[in-house]
Amino acid sequence: MDKVLYRLRDCSVLFADDDPVFREETEKLLRYLFRDVHVARDGGEALTLYRRVRPDMLLLDLMMPVLNGIEVVQHIRARDPHTPIVMLTGHSSETVLLEVVKLYLEDYLLKPFDSQRLIDALGRCIRRIEQLLPAKVRLISGVEYELETHEVWREGRKLRLGAKESALIQLLVRAHPRVVTKAVIEADIWDDGMTESAYRNLVNKLRRKLGQESIETLPGVGVKVILQ
Repeated sequence: MDKVLYRLRDCSVLFADDDPVFREETEKLLRYLFRDVHVARDGGEALTLYRRVRPDMLLLDLMMPVLNGIEVVQHIRARDPHTPIVMLTGHSSETVLLEVVKLYLEDYLLKPFDSQRLIDALGRCIRRIEQLLPAKVRLISGVEYELETHEVWREGRKLRLGAKESALIQLLVRAHPRVVTKAVIEADIWDDGMTESAYRNLVNKLRRKLGQESIETLPGVGVKVILQ
């Protein structure tokens, strides 16, 4: 369970539900678990948000206005067969559950459910994501980053990174292709507050080791890694 909670801190989730009370309560829990939480009030808003932010996983209510959960998933699965999706439903009828099974979901939760049941479902999402990850990724500079060992290689030679440099490249690769904000970098890497000069220093040192073109800076926002 500790591993699941640790991995969730690196992930983003899209949560959609039209019940304001349930939505608010669940959002609080999700913000405790996840790095980024995107919330929608209906299926149409959920689909728009999905296309804009491309979350790591989705939690969708079955019965929503504009588009119901099944319709949202059908739109997503037409182009994206892999992103883990958990369906939330108050319906336990066999007909509804058979429809849900056809959508290649990671899990479905019958409302009401407790936090442990939700975390168990999110753990399955994490395992699905890890199964889809390659063993290594190649940066645009040709440097290779091994996802399991967190080692960095250039032309067969292992590069030596400092602890914060290693933590930053790990954060950037996991977030790819999204931008990692300065606030997230500070929260994940610094224990005692991050100054502007320390932030720039870290990014510049890592850029020199990995190749200038491998890390793109968005002034005032954050940085992202550029992969081949």
